[in-house]
Amino acid sequence: MDITRRKFMQGLTLGAAGSLALPGFLDAADPPAAGRNPKRIIFFLQNHGFDPRHAKPLEIPYFNQHDVVENVSLKDLTLPIYLEPLNPFKNQLTIIHGLNGGHVVPGHGSPYGCLGGYPKGPSPLAETIDVALSKLLPGIIPVLALSLENGRGFLDVGSSATGKGRPLPMFTNPLSAYNSVFGIAAADAARKQFDIDSDMYDMLASESQAFARILPGSEHDKIDPFVEGINETIARRKRLLSISDRLKKYALVLDDRFTKPKNETQSWEAHVDFALAALKAGVTNVVTLSAGTCRTGGSWTGLGIKTMGHAFGHTDQVDNEEWHVLRRFNMELLARMMKSLEAVPEGDGTMMDHTLIVYTSDSAEAHHSSGYRWPFLLLGNLGNTIKTGRYIHYPVDPSRMVLAGSAETSEYDKLHRANESIDEKSLRLGINLALEQKKDYKQVQYAKKRSINAFYTTLLRACGQNNDYFNLADHLRKAEQPGPLEEILV
Repeated sequence: MDITRRKFMQGLTLGAAGSLALPGFLDAADPPAAGRNPKRIIFFLQNHGFDPRHAKPLEIPYFNQHDVVENVSLKDLTLPIYLEPLNPFKNQLTIIHGLNGGHVVPGHGSPYGCLGGYPKGPSPLAETIDVALSKLLPGIIPVLALSLENGRGFLDVGSSATGKGRPLPMFTNPLSAYNSVFGIAAADAARKQFDIDSDMYDMLASESQAFARILPGSEHDKIDPFVEGINETIARRKRLLSISDRLKKYALVLDDRFTKPKNETQSWEAHVDFALAALKAGVTNVVTLSAGTCRTGGSWTGLGIKTMGHAFGHTDQVDNEEWHVLRRFNMELLARMMKSLEAVPEGDGTMMDHTLIVYTSDSAEAHHSSGYRWPFLLLGNLGNTIKTGRYIHYPVDPSRMVLAGSAETSEYDKLHRANESIDEKSLRLGINLALEQKKDYKQVQYAKKRSINAFYTTLLRACGQNNDYFNLADHLRKAEQPGPLEEILV
């Protein structure tokens, strides 16, 4: 085929973008053997923060002033109004409070840092936990990454990474995402487009080899990632062909949420339904759904929310009705995932019996957060490896309320005036001790803490990897107990 260098490079770039053809997105790992129930993990990230009081049983005080982990059953506790859609699943729910992620610097979002457990930034410093887990839970698509935004084009980055300087592309358009996977099972224009694209990738792979031969050595670094991505895309499409019967079984009837979404929240719903279909078809075992893609934008007009973008993060989550609406919508999406996976038999139970859903915020506890109280919701037991029906609060060093700065101090004052249950004597003793030891600032800063990295270590342990740390810097390891969070593992 006659093709100019300019046209070749243009086609190469467009092909890579249109199919997520970037190195590290695909690998050669095989799915679990037949007859073995695969584990699955879904990450759901909401931007602008997750106030711990949105996930605090009504009978539990906001602050934990104990020197030990608070670990109680949810059975006789009352979930707050924000979590009401999860009431039918309370025995499968675990609420985690008090994990430290201050080293991520999560205020205003934490690109790559939220799932990486390292300082956020425009470029990732290492692989993120979803990618690390995908190596233990392999699928045709290792991580199905979806950006829950509307209007950003087809692809975005910001939440996940395959390694240092290697962002993982995320679909932003639910129709494009769906067609890239289920187009092979369609009998209409989507299948025709799938075949056309396949021919294009074959052509690009052939032309890229010829083009690379005439390039000087110094130029190879520029083209090699694209070539690698194209070859990975071809391999993925061949593997999708091999499961076309399963794809046809779980293919969706596309509605306006896919083809003509009126607002961002309709795109959210479409992405969730697509992710569930991909999980059922065995395309992937790890899904990341990121609202805002670790940034401070977003609009929720479909829910009647008028405040948008960065301004929404500056509203008070606890007393703001718009936040109540959004949080409840999130919980309804989680409940939808639970019901959908529970409806599919697998082994001696259902797909949900081998699945874990992790809900949190890329901004930790607030839009302007310190990251020292990073809450998580867990749904499911991941093949009976995760304890459920628990409220677990790890100790929060009260000295941080002074050493962290005015934002934390003012929060304490506000809650104290509101007569929240705070042990004044314990708080003051902690502050005095911290001030006496202020010369050893790092020791005080991370005293009595378990980090979000320890939680990610726990997920890896639950999936079979015997590690003590995940992406935790050496100077933080000195104050972090090695190993997983034993209160969570079965």
